[in-house]
Amino acid sequence: SDGDTVLSAVHYTPRGEVSSTVTRQGGDTFTTLNSYTFMGEISESTLTTSTGISVKTENTFDSSSGLPVKTDMTVNGRKMQASGLTYDDLGRVVSDARGALTGAVSTAYNLNGAVTSISTKDFTQRLYYNDGPGTPSWNGNVSSTVYSSPTNTRLYGYRFSYNTLGWLSEAAYGEREALSINTNRYTEKILEYTANGAMKRFQRHGLKQDGVYGKIDNLHITLDGNRVKSVTDDALPVTREGAGDFNAEDGAFTYDACGNMTSDSSRGIASIEYDNLNHPVRAQFTDGSLTEWVYSADGTKLRTVHTTAVDGVTVPMGSTVELTPDMVLYRDTTDYRGPLVIENGRLSRVLFAGGYAEIRESDSTTPSSPSGPSPTPWPRNTTTSAPTPTAASTPPTTSTPTAGR
Repeated sequence: SDGDTVLSAVHYTPRGEVSSTVTRQGGDTFTTLNSYTFMGEISESTLTTSTGISVKTENTFDSSSGLPVKTDMTVNGRKMQASGLTYDDLGRVVSDARGALTGAVSTAYNLNGAVTSISTKDFTQRLYYNDGPGTPSWNGNVSSTVYSSPTNTRLYGYRFSYNTLGWLSEAAYGEREALSINTNRYTEKILEYTANGAMKRFQRHGLKQDGVYGKIDNLHITLDGNRVKSVTDDALPVTREGAGDFNAEDGAFTYDACGNMTSDSSRGIASIEYDNLNHPVRAQFTDGSLTEWVYSADGTKLRTVHTTAVDGVTVPMGSTVELTPDMVLYRDTTDYRGPLVIENGRLSRVLFAGGYAEIRESDSTTPSSPSGPSPTPWPRNTTTSAPTPTAASTPPTTSTPTAGR
């Protein structure tokens, strides 16, 4: 979407499997070579770039069931285990042994196949349906959840309530096994929906300004169809850092003919521009700072550029200001090249299914600069050792993994 060209050549095996791809993007060339099992699964895939990055992924499959059981990744010569899967008799994953920081992710199920618990060395969460401390639910809705961590073993959780349409109406907070201690400290309620399922009334509890737990948000949302027109909060204000009190008067939001938001005065967003596929390509704030995105023709995101303006720059609502070099405080660039994430010219992560390998800055090699505006400041790294990957996973819970996405 920035006018640059991405060229790709794809080669196939006689069975129609992709044997190799060669892509030229931003002055770099990426080559991927694939090998397959007899059943057509990728057993090995090697990605190399003209800037010296090499990533090899090796998949191992069970000889009887054909299910994947292990994935190893080798990044610039350093090998680690990305995944080691164990299954129950029904073929459901019950354990996934990640490498390095994360360790194993264990999952349990009920007879209907719904997840009842997810646990790692850093976090444990249990989900209840027709049992547990909440009102039993027999239609598959989660009735309650509890969670804990090794550093805080007290159980925390929520009991969920739903309206007659099955839409969430309340998440009632509590502590301990029965969720009967410190109740409602962080309860959230959706008091009203539109016929299309959009929220019109929302309440949130937390620590009030006077140090007592109670209602900190009581939002009234006005809509035009499904577009938000205004948001008002008539709860007492909370002014402590991070509280995030929110109000948006009528006219705070503007939209284009496709329904995309083009400005938001409540958050200081002066303008948002989109491409013909409705992807945001440029968002500028009233303080001059802006974020720009670049996409391929099929909508794949290729680059994100965050630019922070110096103090004193002002952008009127609904307009844009082109930043001259003396108006830029610093600029950060993130390039996405297949599974590679390159931040300010340095390989920082390698993505894989369920997580990523994080490259430590002290051990990372620095590829040559991608095309486009050079980040400021440009990081320098004189080390020549290969990067050390560390695995991270993202279990679908409210946990904050040590490293993950």
